[in-house]
Amino acid sequence: MTFAVTNRDELRNNVVRTALEMFLKDGYLAVRMDDIAARLAVSKRTLYELFHNKEQLLTECMEFHSGIVAERTAQEIEKQGDILSVMLRYLELVVSESNNTNRIFFDNMDKYPKFKELFLQHMDKVRKQIRQYMDLGVRQGVFRNDVNMDIVMRAFAVMGRLANDSEMKKQYPYDQLVNDSIVLLLRGIASPKGMESLDKYRYKNRQ
Repeated sequence: MTFAVTNRDELRNNVVRTALEMFLKDGYLAVRMDDIAARLAVSKRTLYELFHNKEQLLTECMEFHSGIVAERTAQEIEKQGDILSVMLRYLELVVSESNNTNRIFFDNMDKYPKFKELFLQHMDKVRKQIRQYMDLGVRQGVFRNDVNMDIVMRAFAVMGRLANDSEMKKQYPYDQLVNDSIVLLLRGIASPKGMESLDKYRYKNRQ
């Protein structure tokens, strides 16, 4: 794919978007800077003028992806109103991206400690953001106010690991693992108002 590049910033953005797509599809180790350069129809020297190494490029890809997710979430909150509907929509995005993502992308992290450290910091921010969403859900009346949300967050982490367990994935479709674990956990903390959103969500996914 060749981009019509008018300036250095545009080229940098094109590289990040293209590299992110390739990393997610084929895994970080499998994608070489030569491959990215060929896809963009630029020289490898040009890539190294923009990024010191592949790890720096991957880091910027992660930051770019995080920005996209944050923007989507903000738009969904404005459109949907209640945070539970937004969280359900986010689950759909997670399922969609996970189905199209090569697991090697994540398995390779131990080979790149600097990136792994940044990724773990990013995930910590994500957890804190979700915790704020839980509190917002209580204020909006879609989550119960008589449960300890810190315990709920730990339960989410356990269910998330279950949904991503390699053996479980061999037995069940990923979307079923998510819906029958995370969504059922949400039912446990949903208020009567929140249950309406959850029932609509599960009815839609069963059609």
